[in-house]
Amino acid sequence: VAKGLGAPVCSLPHGLNIYLNSDIHQTYIAKIKKGILPNFKPWNKYDRIVVQSHFHAEHMKRFGLEANKISVWGSARFSPEWQKVNFGIYETFISKKISTNKVKIVFMLPHWIYNVNKDETLRLIKDISKLKNIHLVIKDHTRGDTGEYPRNERNILNAKENVEFETEASSTSLIKWCDLIINFGSSIGLEAIYQEKSIIYPRYLHSNQTIHDVTNTTHIAECGGDVLNYIDKFSSDSLSLVSKDEVDSLFKNVVYGSKDPHDVLGFYYQSLKKIAEKI
Repeated sequence: VAKGLGAPVCSLPHGLNIYLNSDIHQTYIAKIKKGILPNFKPWNKYDRIVVQSHFHAEHMKRFGLEANKISVWGSARFSPEWQKVNFGIYETFISKKISTNKVKIVFMLPHWIYNVNKDETLRLIKDISKLKNIHLVIKDHTRGDTGEYPRNERNILNAKENVEFETEASSTSLIKWCDLIINFGSSIGLEAIYQEKSIIYPRYLHSNQTIHDVTNTTHIAECGGDVLNYIDKFSSDSLSLVSKDEVDSLFKNVVYGSKDPHDVLGFYYQSLKKIAEKI
């Protein structure tokens, strides 16, 4: 209808695509093995497809989107302007169990279908839960059923004094509450970096490649033992801090669209205004 009225039609992104590879989940892989590539050609009907980074632009072009349709505008979700607003929206997270004098850890569950080794992930969570000096909050993925902890196993962990599951609290407030975040399949890691929280990235749990594989903004773990070692180092105040230069480089690539720091929300507004004025 909009096209019929002569109004420009734009596709704007939400969240942030952290993946560098295109075969990011089982559905894509199954199609590719049959010689069928995911098809973004219908999206060429849009006047403009806005993405946050050049990584994402390349992903879209591989599957049929015309290069002249794509614009890299940076991430509105993780822009400093929105971060300030977002940080004030959510209520403070209050643990349902005692967590005094323990290392507070939030484990962000991934989409299980995103090339994740589910058995190893569950094994790691159980190993972490055995540590006496930690309090673990397990956050189901916001997409629901493809990112939930198995319901038939929840009660076993939930019975522990130092473990709880959380589905209602926002990731923003959970990160504010915690000391450490364990994350490998979600852009929410950017939120943790903004809040200057330490992130453990157990990349051995999936076969995808993310923005955190090419920057030193997290503590990369190649096995469960590495994860436990990082937790132990944090407990003894010996876990190293990430480099500010590395953080700045990451933000430049994925938040500012490979440009120098600027008002991302303002850029979105002015860019959309210019497109609208061409009617």
